Amino acid sequence: METVDVHELALLRGARHDLEWFGAHYQNLLKAHNNEFVAIKNSKIIAANPKLEELLAKIEKLGYNPIETLIKYVTNAYSVLY
Repeated sequence: METVDVHELALLRGARHDLEWFGAHYQNLLKAHNNEFVAIKNSKIIAANPKLEELLAKIEKLGYNPIETLIKYVTNAYSVLY
């Protein structure tokens, strides 16, 4: 049986917490960041941009690892799939 690294466990817990924060604050995020990607770390928006490539560059410039950062797209648009 494989053991989970302490760092990996902390990342998973942080990601879950940030995802819960994202859901709880979605309506406010719609007002400020509709049709944008947002990067969330420790329950804070660290960057936002409508272009994913530019968001990733900003995250790295700020010293964060994009792989360890929650990135979500905020929109009030929806589509129906048939």
